[in-house]
Amino acid sequence: MGKVDPLDWMNRPKKTVKPHLLSSDELLFREHEKELASRVGGKQTVGSGNKLDKGDVKTDSYRFEAKSTKRRSLSIKLDWLEKIVKESLDTGRLPVVSFLFDAANTPCSKRWILIEEDHFLELTGINE
Repeated sequence: MGKVDPLDWMNRPKKTVKPHLLSSDELLFREHEKELASRVGGKQTVGSGNKLDKGDVKTDSYRFEAKSTKRRSLSIKLDWLEKIVKESLDTGRLPVVSFLFDAANTPCSKRWILIEEDHFLELTGINE
């Protein structure tokens, strides 16, 4: 058996984060990413874009950035949009931002999707 290079990140033991050590906001966004991946038939990105694979969730056609809040408002940052557009273009996917507003009350949905206007017009056929 060969010697393991301690600098080789692939061979490092995986760190596990105990849920009881996470803040309620961290638990909410992790759950949002997991549910989003399940709902769209995609895969959650390990490390949420911190490694080579970017974005929070991906499917064959889309790359999702997931944002969640327990509050009643959330500011949209141009940096988020530029980031997901770049990551999507780099992989041939379309960019999507998914929002989860945990404080929303019925009939307002807790889950919202933001896509580029041109893609919306193409999906709906409005621009034809």
